[in-house]
Amino acid sequence: MKKGFVTALLFGICLALLGQTSDVKSIAAAVELDSVVIVAKSKGFSIEEFIELVQTDQSFYQAFKNLRSESYRFDVDMHFYDKKEAERASYFAKNIQWYETGCRRMETFDQGYKGKFYKRKKNPKYKYYTASLYHRLFCTDGVVCSDEDPISSSNGMDDQQKMESHVSQLKKLIFSPGQQADVPFIKNKTAIFSERMRRFYDFKITSEVYHSVDCYVFTANVKPEYTNHPSRTVIKQLSTWFGKSDFQVMGRTYQLQHRTAVYAFDVSMQIDLVKKGKEYFPTYISYDGYWNVVLKKYEKGTFAVRFSDFGMQKKE
Repeated sequence: MKKGFVTALLFGICLALLGQTSDVKSIAAAVELDSVVIVAKSKGFSIEEFIELVQTDQSFYQAFKNLRSESYRFDVDMHFYDKKEAERASYFAKNIQWYETGCRRMETFDQGYKGKFYKRKKNPKYKYYTASLYHRLFCTDGVVCSDEDPISSSNGMDDQQKMESHVSQLKKLIFSPGQQADVPFIKNKTAIFSERMRRFYDFKITSEVYHSVDCYVFTANVKPEYTNHPSRTVIKQLSTWFGKSDFQVMGRTYQLQHRTAVYAFDVSMQIDLVKKGKEYFPTYISYDGYWNVVLKKYEKGTFAVRFSDFGMQKKE
C-alpha cells in the first residue's frame, strides 16, 4: 500500500473538514443557539451569514501561510506506542526558522530521541510515517525561497512527488471550503454540511472566551442515536472558535474515527492561533491517534508542536 494512500487518509480527512457547500438556510434553521447568541441574533447577528462564514473562511489558511514568511521558534515532542500502550519511541527538538530576503531556513539547536525512532542510525530515516509527515509539513531542508505548491496531478510521479501532490491538494480543502476531498474509501462522508450527511449531526453556535479572546463557537457532534453506527460518519466532533471582533479563526478541534476492511483509525487534533502584530499564526498543534492499515505496521502516536517568538531577530 503506497504512502500516498496513508497521506490522503491522515491529512485529507483532517484538512477536508469544512470542504463543502450546502443549503445554508436549512442548516441555520436547525442550529442550536445558547442564550448569548440568541441575544446577539436579536441585535442583528445573522446565523445564515455565520454558517456561510464557517464554510468559506480563509483566515485559517492565511495563518498557516504566514509561517512561510516569518522567523520564529518551534518545539516538537513526539511519542509512539504499541498496541498495549507501552512506549516504543520518543523524540524532541527545539528549532528556529529564520526568514530573510524572501528565503527561509531551519536551525535545530537541541534534539534527542529514545527507542527505535529511526529505521537505522546511519543516514537516519524515520521509522514512523507520522514523523515523516510532521517533517514534511513543518520542517525546512536547506534554504527554501519558493512557496509554490506541487502540481495536483499525480500521473507519472514517483512516491515522493505523489506525497507532495497529496499534501498540497488536501491542504486546500480546509483552507478553501467547497472543494471535495479525494480520500480513498471515505467517499463523501467528510461533507458534514451536505443534505445526505447533516442528518447525522447536531450543530450549535455558542459564546465562549477562548485563550482570553471572546468568541463565537461553531460545533458539530454526531447525534447520540448514531454513535452506535460508527461507519456512517468519519467526523465525530468538530469545533471552530471565531473571534467576535473580526471573525478570525482562533482555534479548531477535530475527532475523526472510521473502520473498514482496509484500515482503521481514531485521531484527535487541536490547533490554536495567535495574533502577533497585524498577522495571525498557529501557536499550538496537537495530534493523538492510531492508524492500522493493511500491509502497514500498527502506528499509535502523539505529538505537540509549539510556535513562539514570531519576528525574532538574530543577535549580532
